Amino acid sequence: HGLDPARDHEIRLAGLQGAGGREARDLAGYIRRRPLQCEPDGSAAPALWRCIIDGQDLARLILFNGGARATEAASDDLRDAEEQAREAGLGVWGR
Repeated sequence: HGLDPARDHEIRLAGLQGAGGREARDLAGYIRRRPLQCEPDGSAAPALWRCIIDGQDLARLILFNGGARATEAASDDLRDAEEQAREAGLGVWGR
């Protein structure tokens, strides 16, 4: 069982460079009242997290919708999600 740290404070998701502003507010609205399971991803400090929401990887959902950019250390799956958002001009890619 994982923790639910995102309910109480800000966390950093593995593979993401967080965006602020509208994207952050949209994310807060999306995760509100949904089951969210988070676990440390095993990386070095500062702690990075992997979260599952509605059975899906939250970082992948965020990237797929253009809510953030992938880090250099992001997995191929996360980079693919970012590329799909970039090609569609979603979120941070639509500016």
